[in-house]
Amino acid sequence: SKSGQPRLLESMVVSAHRVHRSLPTMLANVALGEADISRTLVPSLAAILRQQAGLDLTDAFADGSQTTLSLRGFGGDASANTLLVVDGQALNPADLSLPDLNAIELDDVERIEVLAGSSAVRYGDQATGGVIALATRPAGTGASRLDVGIDSYHGRRYGVALDGKFADIGARFTGKRVRSNGYRAGADFAKDDGLLRLNREYASGRLELQLQRVDQDRLALGALTRAQVHDNPRRSGSKLNIHSRTDNGRIGWQQDVGLAYLEVDVYHTDFSSKAPSDSPTFGHALTLIDRKQTAFAPRVLFDFDVTRVLLGADVNHEDFRFANASTTFGDSGNEQQLRSAAAYAVLYQPVRADVDLELGLRRTNARNNATGFAGSDAIAHKFKEHDTAWETGVQWRATAALAVSARIATSFRIPKVDEQLSVFTGLKPLETQTGRSAEFTVSYQREPVAAMLNLYHIRLRHEIDFDPRADFFGDNINLRPTQRMGAIASATWKIASSLSAGINAHVVHAALSGGNTVPFVPKRSALAWVNWQPAHWLEARVESAYTGPRYAIGDYANASGEQGGFTIVNIGLRGRWRDATLTARADNVFAHRYTELVSYVGFLNALSYQPGTGRRYSMTFQYALP
Repeated sequence: SKSGQPRLLESMVVSAHRVHRSLPTMLANVALGEADISRTLVPSLAAILRQQAGLDLTDAFADGSQTTLSLRGFGGDASANTLLVVDGQALNPADLSLPDLNAIELDDVERIEVLAGSSAVRYGDQATGGVIALATRPAGTGASRLDVGIDSYHGRRYGVALDGKFADIGARFTGKRVRSNGYRAGADFAKDDGLLRLNREYASGRLELQLQRVDQDRLALGALTRAQVHDNPRRSGSKLNIHSRTDNGRIGWQQDVGLAYLEVDVYHTDFSSKAPSDSPTFGHALTLIDRKQTAFAPRVLFDFDVTRVLLGADVNHEDFRFANASTTFGDSGNEQQLRSAAAYAVLYQPVRADVDLELGLRRTNARNNATGFAGSDAIAHKFKEHDTAWETGVQWRATAALAVSARIATSFRIPKVDEQLSVFTGLKPLETQTGRSAEFTVSYQREPVAAMLNLYHIRLRHEIDFDPRADFFGDNINLRPTQRMGAIASATWKIASSLSAGINAHVVHAALSGGNTVPFVPKRSALAWVNWQPAHWLEARVESAYTGPRYAIGDYANASGEQGGFTIVNIGLRGRWRDATLTARADNVFAHRYTELVSYVGFLNALSYQPGTGRRYSMTFQYALP
């Protein structure tokens, strides 16, 4: 926004499906434009998402490559209930792997929307808690640049972006190299990322092509005991060497056709990893994963004066291969093909001048064919699913500054390709997770204040998560019915032309039937920040983030007690001179010791800890090329 404030519950949805038309939304929507993103003074996408209301992040390796995103009160299963979408492509893998936020270059992001609300109609499977939708800048519209960065723990970053326009064709190439020794001893990390984007614009439409390759090598370390964390949180542990390559491709076509606006996108992702591990408990093992995902997503928006109708389809093919050779458990593996097809329709209809109605319906058919073995047991499994999701909402624009909306929606989550087959127990079919949510949102926006309050209630049946007490080593199960009742609040205030401040908070009660709390869901979280820009060439930011106590992942019995919450303080400073920009940031400036990830290990009847980073510095020098 021109004021630099995040825009809250707007009537424009650029959204993950890049429909370039004005559409009302009933979702609790926080939208960040380029100016808002720049004012955060952060070097990564993970850092900026951590600051958003109702969104909890858990960074297992403290580098953004394995980050769990949780919208509206999800714990260990959060990554399968919060959808991350970039330019229409869902980045959530077909298996339980986490989306790689490092593969997204923050300087190329034009807009970030955090859509808190069950969104299965428009986005399909896994959008239970909500959607994080990113739109990137079209090729030929940005600046060319060189980046050099240094971080704590011997981190080095090098980047280049070449952006230009040739006749009616825009082109951008970005390349990035990252090296780090990691916070913990021996947690080495290396990444090389190259992306090419082309687009051709003409009078009534646009064609887009995107190709990306990401190579990563990391030494992931096992969790520690409480005593080990207390003694030295940077110590090493069991080792898992992960070597992975990801190839992404996207072709997009956007076309005006009279009263209709047509979009067609085709996506393909090819991921492979090789992970030898060495554990004092389980000995040596080698794990191989190959995952291919192809998606075809056509959609058309009909604009009949005040009435708008969005029709779309999603066709997905997911091929998954897993193989594990272990000195302790022998060989196991499986091969799966998950096929799904869905059609959806959304009606946007003004009831009167200040009231909008939204109605939506999605129908999905899916089938999974799996073969494989665990030990000496052969596995053969087929299932078919037919799921329907619907939504209905109404928004009242009480004044030019005040809007009120109410919404009811259903959702579903189909079991992922690696949830129904276990190395230890073989086949264990799961029911599809289904849910219903009720949401009420109030937003206010009038200079110098923007504010939003969202109240929600989510009920789920057959919620899928890992229970470490199931069998000997634990297993994925359907939980007893669960519910979440919560409130998300966010406000920004432009105090003066050079000074602005903001605060957001999330309060949630997540419980299973019977009264136990859903583990790893903080009951309270909050963030407050102040931005100061005394001159056009100088900008500073101070922020404080709080995460409340929560039970360890998998502790459904609530037997181990809540793990303590923590507060960290971060500061940032940015200076500009001509074409050069220098950004410095210090996270956790008071070096507070905290644990990012705590898990309950059933067969040991103990807790394991992944310590959060101590004080961390980063500095980035950027030079804009002529």
